[in-house]
This record gives sequence, C-alpha cells and structure tokens, in this order.
Amino acid sequence: MSTAISAQTGAGLSDLLERIDAVLYRQMAPVDVLIPYERGDLVALAHTHGFVENEDHLAQGVHLYARLPVQLAGRYSDYWYTSDQEPPAPSETSPH
Repeated sequence: MSTAISAQTGAGLSDLLERIDAVLYRQMAPVDVLIPYERGDLVALAHTHGFVENEDHLAQGVHLYARLPVQLAGRYSDYWYTSDQEPPAPSETSPH
C-alpha cells in the first residue's frame, strides 16, 4: 500500500509517519519489567528507543510495560516483572 506525499505542502506526511510507527511497533518485543532506580539508564533507553506504554514508580523501582527493539530487549532479562514483587499502593486501589 502506498502513501502519497507532497514535498511542497507536506500533505500526506502524517499518514506516512503513522505507517512507519505501525511497522516499527510490530517489529518490537513487549517487555514487562521492574527496573531498580539505580538502573535509570535502562529506563532512559526504553524511552529513547522504544514505545513505553505504561510507567509506574514503585518502592522497588520503575515498573515499565514497553515495546523495545528485539536487539535491546535482552538487556532487560534480569528485570522481568512478576505481580508478586510488590502489591499496589493503597491509593492505586482505593477510590479516595
């Protein structure tokens, strides 16, 4: 499928960018990780090279759900998140 773009007016550019994002998104691996605060470099890497869909700051570190390039996803293997690592804070479950 093709996308027409005008170099003069920029018409169609947003469609092209959306298509590129969609292709890149499908080529990325989902990760659900709990990154210790001392590894902020990994949080920054996820934001720079991936799509961070959710980020929560917990007592143990930053819980990220993201899609990352496959070649970077392996760097996060020591930090896979499991739900038994930390219960949600009361404010997250309470309507108050």
